[in-house]
Amino acid sequence: MKKVLSVYLKQYYGRMLNCQSSDESFLTYFTIILNAMINISKMFVIVSKAVASANRIAEAAFNDYQMYRAQFE
Repeated sequence: MKKVLSVYLKQYYGRMLNCQSSDESFLTYFTIILNAMINISKMFVIVSKAVASANRIAEAAFNDYQMYRAQFE
């Protein structure tokens, strides 16, 4: 009896874990697509912050160069 019950439970839970309904499949697909879109938007934020930082660094370097040149004029 114990062996029959364990075989039945393995089959039952195996089917539960391996089979997804169409709703679950859609939600999984939707989650994957949504995560990809979130990551792309994060990349835009990172790039815009990097451009702003690069502009500040270039401005500081240019000002230092102008001050250095002004010493010899």
